[in-house]
Amino acid sequence: MQKSCDYLIIASGSRFLAESASESGYDCVAIDGFADTDNPAYAVTSVPLADGGFDAETLSAAFHECLVRYSPAAFAAGSGLDGHAALLRTFRKKLQFIGNDPEVFAQCSDRENMKNLFDSLKIPRPPAVRIGRGPGLAKLSGGSGGGHVRWRHDRGSAYLAGTAVSHLFLADGRRMLTIGCHTQWQSHHDPERPFCYGGAVNRSMLQPAEKKRMETYARRLVEALSLKGLNCIDYVYLTGRLYCLEVNPRPGASMQLYPGSGLFSAHVRACDGILPARLAAMPPCAHAVVYAPNSLRLPSR
Repeated sequence: MQKSCDYLIIASGSRFLAESASESGYDCVAIDGFADTDNPAYAVTSVPLADGGFDAETLSAAFHECLVRYSPAAFAAGSGLDGHAALLRTFRKKLQFIGNDPEVFAQCSDRENMKNLFDSLKIPRPPAVRIGRGPGLAKLSGGSGGGHVRWRHDRGSAYLAGTAVSHLFLADGRRMLTIGCHTQWQSHHDPERPFCYGGAVNRSMLQPAEKKRMETYARRLVEALSLKGLNCIDYVYLTGRLYCLEVNPRPGASMQLYPGSGLFSAHVRACDGILPARLAAMPPCAHAVVYAPNSLRLPSR
């Protein structure tokens, strides 16, 4: 018998979105890259991942299968769809989308576009670095999780060394409300991919004036891009200055730092133009990502 559900969640790792949706009382199905057996969604379909993103053809087939089998009322997207604006447009024709307009995804994945936008909004970005022999840093547009960033240490190559911080916030297209400022860690399991996401803590070294500056930048970007729902902006903090790296126009892994706070429900309401007056202070919380050195099979118990 065909089931029905409130939301279809699509993310390279859907667990934290599914947990938050479940906490808010929603039934959901999920498409992700891992199909964890303890995912709180009542059905999970696995789609192959490469460099932090989905295989478009397989994802499209899984999406249509979920429409037929589970009749979701709407869908929400996390990481893995950043570089798939065209696919989002197609999906949105068939099912209500809870999130930013696909055109926003396209804009945020276009590095030249964002470079020009940061400059026009007077938001500092990392200075251009002269690379020696050949490219030292290679990054795919629309990737996520840092696994798509390759680094080759050549003579004369360098990158901006600092502390990775991020700003998670809700937006309604005009206004924004800060959820938290975080310190991010990188995994060092692969020397050629030193920027793989290694976890985060919902605290940072930023002083009040620097957090206020971060919020000012977020407001400018909300107005310029008409951002809605949960969004995250990544920075490098170095010698008292913030350098904006990228805008992630969808819920990210830092949601995990706020268990029990109903952020999925807040995401849905913000996309409808409703922001909460305030959010309760959260105790310190951190999570870490551990990468297996080789393929392995985990026992069911």
